[in-house]
Amino acid sequence: MCSREALAAASPGAAGQADAASAGTSVVLEFEVDDLDAVRDHLRGGGVREWVQEPTDQPWGNRSMLLRDPDGNLVNVFTPIPGADRGWPSQARDGR
Repeated sequence: MCSREALAAASPGAAGQADAASAGTSVVLEFEVDDLDAVRDHLRGGGVREWVQEPTDQPWGNRSMLLRDPDGNLVNVFTPIPGADRGWPSQARDGR
């Protein structure tokens, strides 16, 4: 779980979409998987109707995608990128 501020920083627009979906009552579900692209292909064949973000390499070292469940909740599915710098972008820029 993360705050709406962290979600907005990580994926501009996603927090606002979550607000619009259920007036602030939704949750963000997060799932770590071994092969994000295989999961995307499986879900695409399973009828996911609303994709918020296609698989994207994030600056903090995850490859992730966002979609909505049937109740409008935001679902983040991700896999760590092997060998990636796991620090937050602001930390990397500051050298801390």
